[in-house]
Amino acid sequence: MSLSEQAILEQDKNIVSNIVQDILCEQISIEKTELNLDLYIYEDLKIDSLDLVEIIKQIEEKFDIKIDDSKILYMNTLEEFIDFTLQTIYMKHGFEYLQNKQF
Repeated sequence: MSLSEQAILEQDKNIVSNIVQDILCEQISIEKTELNLDLYIYEDLKIDSLDLVEIIKQIEEKFDIKIDDSKILYMNTLEEFIDFTLQTIYMKHGFEYLQNKQF
């Protein structure tokens, strides 16, 4: 991976991370300053199944993707969830999608 590709990947991850964190904060009433990528989704953030359904729905709408619910259960940290979301975006839309989209 070239340096420019690495920079784009990091930029894309930051875009997805910020949007996912905004959705989380709104859904579970937490301040963004309280979040970090190492937090455990279920244990630390206390996200229940109803919250998760709403969070996934909002992410799917925001990025025009379909998240495989069965894989979500195996994700532990916020970073794993963000990485999976980014992979799902790339699989559906390609690598240029986030660079060409206004969020």
